[in-house]
Amino acid sequence: MHLVDIHDEFTHFMANMTCLSVMSVRYSSRCILAKKLRDCDRYTNIINYFELMYCDLKVRNESKEIGVLCLFVLIYFLFFCVVFICINEYYLPALKIAAIRLKLNEYLAGVLLVGVANSTSDFMLNFSAVRSGSPTMNLAMSNALTSICVMGGTIYVIMPFKINSASVFRDFLFVIFLLQLIRFFIQTDSPTYWVKGLIILLIYPIYLAVNIIDFLLMRYNIRKLRREIEILRYKRSSPMLDKKLYDKVTTLKDLEVDDDFKILRMKTRYGIFRAGVFVTPKPLVEPRKVDVESNRVLFHNKNNPKNRFLFTEFIQDLNPIDPEHWMFSGKYGRAALICVSPAMFLLRLAIPMVNYEQIKHGWSKLLNCIQIITNPFLVAILLETAYFTTHNNSWLINIYFDKALWSLAVTVPLSLIVFVDTRTDIPPPYHKLFSIFTIVTVVTLIWICSWEMEVIISIIGSVFNQSSNYMTVTFNAFSNAVPDMIAYIQLSKNGYGKMAFGGIVGGIVFDITINLGAQFARSNSESRHLLGDFGETIYIFLLLTVFSTSWMCLVLDFNARRSGGIFLWCLYVMFFIYVTLIEANVIHDFTADTVIEVKD
Repeated sequence: MHLVDIHDEFTHFMANMTCLSVMSVRYSSRCILAKKLRDCDRYTNIINYFELMYCDLKVRNESKEIGVLCLFVLIYFLFFCVVFICINEYYLPALKIAAIRLKLNEYLAGVLLVGVANSTSDFMLNFSAVRSGSPTMNLAMSNALTSICVMGGTIYVIMPFKINSASVFRDFLFVIFLLQLIRFFIQTDSPTYWVKGLIILLIYPIYLAVNIIDFLLMRYNIRKLRREIEILRYKRSSPMLDKKLYDKVTTLKDLEVDDDFKILRMKTRYGIFRAGVFVTPKPLVEPRKVDVESNRVLFHNKNNPKNRFLFTEFIQDLNPIDPEHWMFSGKYGRAALICVSPAMFLLRLAIPMVNYEQIKHGWSKLLNCIQIITNPFLVAILLETAYFTTHNNSWLINIYFDKALWSLAVTVPLSLIVFVDTRTDIPPPYHKLFSIFTIVTVVTLIWICSWEMEVIISIIGSVFNQSSNYMTVTFNAFSNAVPDMIAYIQLSKNGYGKMAFGGIVGGIVFDITINLGAQFARSNSESRHLLGDFGETIYIFLLLTVFSTSWMCLVLDFNARRSGGIFLWCLYVMFFIYVTLIEANVIHDFTADTVIEVKD
């Protein structure tokens, strides 16, 4: 009986042992342990890095381990390239189209579309095993701190823009309120956990409602001011009337700037640092508005055959190397194009292009008809494979497509119908619906790639004996910010600074409410599971960042300047140094020491 109890206890211990524990045993035992631990199947996704390292590559010493880590860094950059291509080529154009179709202004489009879409992959990642042991509150606060300091600082540095003062203070007050409410819930036992989770989850619809109501009131004020200005122009001129008219026209112009959203294209490239590091740059030529309808009908002629240049267009659009980029690139640029061409080819085969800046809005009849089949099939395979996540004693995941095959019953007939109904020289009216498939596919791919990137970062930290809490609030948080930062940089470079800033703040509110609300609602989590090491330090630095950014916006008259971006970068560097010194036991954390009372 005693031996049975020991066996059961050992089985339970192995079932609940984290995969990172593989690093704590000697090299000769790591392969066996990586195969035995069930968590290694769940912790990793596409590649079981532990089996690859210690079973297939037979790592038995530190020098070879460092060499394999260099290989993992290359894999990390491969996933980074996939994320970059997805966001730059497909994701951002689709979000701009969604903003125009919903008739949103630039800031609300950032809050409602960019923030939610960017944070959805992070929300999905929180349910994976790679984050099962991470304190959710620490993760949410470190992501928020990284978003404001790193991403916010970056868009400040790239391009100047005017921020709406009411939007900044309103959204930052929501962030502060959320932080204080969640800290209160962590420290109290009542109400029950599911009630706490429900309260936190309800804050996000309230936040969206406040933003939408403010947006509608702004448009009401615009219409009201236009009527008042029209009446004043027909009245007899006087100094008092002229001043009143001038004030109303000025107010109207400011509101119209905040209400405007256009598809823009930069006419020329510009050097970000051409005027010096501390000088806020401006484009050599202002962005010009894209004529969406002209791009759509440019090649259209009713006399053309319905399938004119069908295969020529298909080959050109499927080509992973852009001939124009190839012509104007140097040898290193061409080498980079060749390296990313396999990934680019697969993405072009699977993800539809919907871009109002391109001729025919990116429509390619034969390619889009094929994508009607390949796109849902790819998404279904990714989701089904990630759900099962089994490797069967191999370093590569098993691909499941049983459920994905059922999608062909719908997509193949639909593809044939679209092929018969459409022309090659003009996109159909429903071409914009392809952007929905684009956004869903890109979010899914970013989720998969972010999972792989976070596993690699965690393994590197474990090899160098860094605590999981330290890696969570520093390198993992920065790695999580990489996909979002790509999106915000591209938005800022193309003149959508307010959209990028709205996406940052809206993404923070979405991330905190959804992730923490779901964490409270699904389990009776103790406070130590939500707020781990460095929690108080992150909280203080996050409040300091929010108040500093608000004060900086007020001082600069809500103009984003390069000096403000550099200040935010410096603030993040201070946080990183401070946390690193805490990890090295050089300085003390803000958390109070545990006092053990001795009773007589």
